[in-house]
Amino acid sequence: MKNWCMGINEKFYDNLIPEDIPIVASMEKGDTWEVDKYEKIGFWYRPTWTTKWGTHAIGDRLNRSHFPENFYKNYGKKLIDILEDEMFEHNPYLIRGEKPEIVYDTLLPYPLKGRLKQYPLNDFLPAELYRDLPVGTVSSMADVCNYFFDSNMKTYLRHPRLYKYEDIETKQNKVVINTQGNVVCTGFNAKTFEVLLENYKNYEIVQIGGEHDCYVEHEKIERKLNLPFWESAKEIAEAAIYIGVLTGPYEIAKCYPKVRKKIILFQHPLYTDYDITQYNGERWDINDLERFHPGHRNFLEFQWCDHNTEYYNEHDYDIGVTMSYKKI
Repeated sequence: MKNWCMGINEKFYDNLIPEDIPIVASMEKGDTWEVDKYEKIGFWYRPTWTTKWGTHAIGDRLNRSHFPENFYKNYGKKLIDILEDEMFEHNPYLIRGEKPEIVYDTLLPYPLKGRLKQYPLNDFLPAELYRDLPVGTVSSMADVCNYFFDSNMKTYLRHPRLYKYEDIETKQNKVVINTQGNVVCTGFNAKTFEVLLENYKNYEIVQIGGEHDCYVEHEKIERKLNLPFWESAKEIAEAAIYIGVLTGPYEIAKCYPKVRKKIILFQHPLYTDYDITQYNGERWDINDLERFHPGHRNFLEFQWCDHNTEYYNEHDYDIGVTMSYKKI
């Protein structure tokens, strides 16, 4: 961090941006951004924090990584990387080491009045603003971020991007798996591993993730847990197939379009009428799977669910747009 920032704390917001620098979040309908008024615009995304479960918010940061490139191609200006996170160090559309005149917050897709502050968990993603989107199903999270900045902003890059390992040679017989996310994500079970080992018995299978992720001891699965970020990215980038759940490594996989992505929906329901504060560990039920559609605005975490991904469920039969785990 530069000397004009006071350091990251685990509550994300306080002390990160000097009081004399204004912060602007996503626009309300009818508001406009005077981009030409500023030469040095700061780029805000979610800081990371670490618990015994590992490093959190990898996906929250990565699914904003498209914004600097889209911003530059619309307005001809590079943004200032405030947090200087390692996953943005190769982004050619960001500048480091300079103090911004104003900061744009891409984290919360609704307007913040005054300084950034910590909001209750169930206020993070208000459904009513998503319902202001002009279409029922959005093409990508990039379209959503761009729309909330400027409804006329054009999307040139629809997926996250790391700008590293993009030309790495693909190992056609390599599968990378990530079996579990953080504390609110359930993971692979015994029958999933059984199908995985049978369907990919002729493949090299590498498991990445945290040391607490679920696993089975098997000679066919090479466990590479707790890797540094860029080593995890390389493992995914050179794989032919990525199989996982809705976690940060899935966002890494989306940075590499040539990697075939398969996601099993084990997690809790995340629709906009669902109170995440009441989460008690239940898995998706059949009604949730029947309603699920990638990119639908009434799905609270639709930003995770890209159209260019195959989705599976933990049942013995297909449901909605998801297929049985037996077909993974």
